[in-house]
Amino acid sequence: MSQQPWQSYWQTHTTANSFLHEYESGEGPYGVIADYWSRIFEQFRPETNVIDLGAGNGALSHLYLSQFPQPAIGKWQNIDFAHIQCETAHACVEHIQADMHALPLSANSVQQAVSMYGLEYSDLEQSMSEISRVLVSNGQLHCLLHHPESIISLQSHITINVSERLLKVDFLSDPQSLSSMTYAQIKQHCLKGLNAHLHSVDIKAQEDVKLIGQNVFNILQFNTSVVVICECLQKLADALAAQSQRLMQQLDAAAQAKSFFAANNHKAQFVTEHSLELLTYNDRPIAYAFSGIK
Repeated sequence: MSQQPWQSYWQTHTTANSFLHEYESGEGPYGVIADYWSRIFEQFRPETNVIDLGAGNGALSHLYLSQFPQPAIGKWQNIDFAHIQCETAHACVEHIQADMHALPLSANSVQQAVSMYGLEYSDLEQSMSEISRVLVSNGQLHCLLHHPESIISLQSHITINVSERLLKVDFLSDPQSLSSMTYAQIKQHCLKGLNAHLHSVDIKAQEDVKLIGQNVFNILQFNTSVVVICECLQKLADALAAQSQRLMQQLDAAAQAKSFFAANNHKAQFVTEHSLELLTYNDRPIAYAFSGIK
């Protein structure tokens, strides 16, 4: 699975996670997620060494520190294949660029492993085996993984379809084709195209069209140079293509998690104790919630 879309994302976004709200907000499904991790964090003992796999900008360490601003744990290592450049939230937190299939950690050196929408982007059989290697006896893994029928996955399908349709429109597929037009002609052409798409999609997809339309409108609102407009539209098209690639990877990750758990492969590394349940919001799945004890 290519890491480039996520590498670029984390280097250009300052939020701790890849959603619209931080988990601390307590809004809707984010509150369910925060409550789940609050229960897990309460199990951490003093001097515990924690690793977060597929950590991105460190959403879980931020959430942990909001609950325990004076942490007693030994250290928290955010591990991600992407090169993370954000500042650490506390002296006990560090970011490590590494492959989940080959962790740069000694065997039997970690008490707690966690992951939030990250572990399933790896080969789960390999990464689970590697987690088991670095965990101490009775060490624990707690993770939330994407589910194919989750709110997130269903929205990803919608966003991908909208982006793919709009990326075929000339002002996004080939912005330079507008270079012979005047500013007024470009504005009319773009807004007409967006309006046509807004009325051609299902109501569930209209918000995505409006969001992309707002980006186009902002480009037209703050620029009158045709050259600059074409450059900005190309950057927007590149961003939409990268977003679609990330979302397709998310759907692939969810499908892998489903297959992995259906085959009971998670039981091989966590024979002492393990549990698998669905985390839900309004009776709809948010994630697979897996816990295992080595």
